[in-house]
Amino acid sequence: MKKTKKISKPAAIILYIVSAVLIIGVIVGDIYAKNYSQIISIYLSHPTSKIVTDDKDKEDNEYYKSSFASADKQKARAEEVVQKLVEEGIVLLKNENNALPLKSKGKITVLGQNSIDLVYGGGGSGSVETAKVPDLKAVLAQSGFEVNKTLWDFYQTGAGSSYRKKTPDIEGKGSFEVNEVPRSVYTDKEINSFKDYNDAALVVIGRSGGEHSDLATDKLSTGYHYLEIDNNEKDMLKLAKENFETVVVLINSSNPIQLGFLDEYNIDAAISVGALGQTGAYAIGEVLNGSVNPSGNLVDTYAYDAFSSPAMANFGNYKIANSQVDKGNSYMVYGEGIYVGYKYYETRYEDVVLGNEKEIDYNYSEQVQFPFGYGLSYSQFKWSDY
Repeated sequence: MKKTKKISKPAAIILYIVSAVLIIGVIVGDIYAKNYSQIISIYLSHPTSKIVTDDKDKEDNEYYKSSFASADKQKARAEEVVQKLVEEGIVLLKNENNALPLKSKGKITVLGQNSIDLVYGGGGSGSVETAKVPDLKAVLAQSGFEVNKTLWDFYQTGAGSSYRKKTPDIEGKGSFEVNEVPRSVYTDKEINSFKDYNDAALVVIGRSGGEHSDLATDKLSTGYHYLEIDNNEKDMLKLAKENFETVVVLINSSNPIQLGFLDEYNIDAAISVGALGQTGAYAIGEVLNGSVNPSGNLVDTYAYDAFSSPAMANFGNYKIANSQVDKGNSYMVYGEGIYVGYKYYETRYEDVVLGNEKEIDYNYSEQVQFPFGYGLSYSQFKWSDY
């Protein structure tokens, strides 16, 4: 009769712990798999839907036939469209002394941790698979620019890599944080590299957003709210102005932000590119080198103070008391009627013009920096033959 080998007590404890960890891992993994099932399926190229037809019906039941011979051709065309949309939508906000377009084959320095971590899409259904998107250095190189590698490496793998903006997860948990690299982190190595790539400085300011979470209306840990630049970003702009004759600001944001700093720091040129999508980043280089003439117009009013709109008085994260609903238990106070965004600023301006309100009580030019529909161009326009 064979003797049964007993497991020692320490081995039993280890086995118990390993089993417990595996069970917990399976439970947690199951929860996340359900919450992120669609994203996981897309990442693994697993179909998330299928077309079911009636086999008894001999007629063609495909209502919407593809115009493309293959999925690859469809994908290629989609990427072209995304780039074209961004080319047509980029807004030229400022261009003093024809700073843009930059000279052909220019050697430029790109500043800001957002240059490594561009905003390609919003949270929730607006998210983009960032593993397959082009980075800013690649698109600028394709458009003929040589990018300061020392500073790029500083943000990508050096001391600057410890700083990245934060956003809530797909469930809306977490917060929006800027986390720009402080001035004190730059060493002589980074500063000295500027002189070899001094045709222009391209400063990238990024802000995320999406349907998964509202922006906070209170101050962040930096002492500033999310739609204004903080002290680290101000120091970065000062660094650029101290070392470069031409400074261009790239606004890569899902939300209108306060842009008074463009005048405060005497920035030469600025473009707003919005969220870029899968291949829209290629449009940035094409606008900067002049291959594409920016012709976009703002779809919102850019006020000097984002909180000057009456809609901001009602904006907040309000919860329904004692609600048993897991999601959908929030609500928004809506009391400003049609006077949302540009309608408020333009209506008050009209009241001043018509004499319904005293001019001393409302100065449009002090409230609005860039009005709804604003957008410059490289072309020069002149009205004649009235």
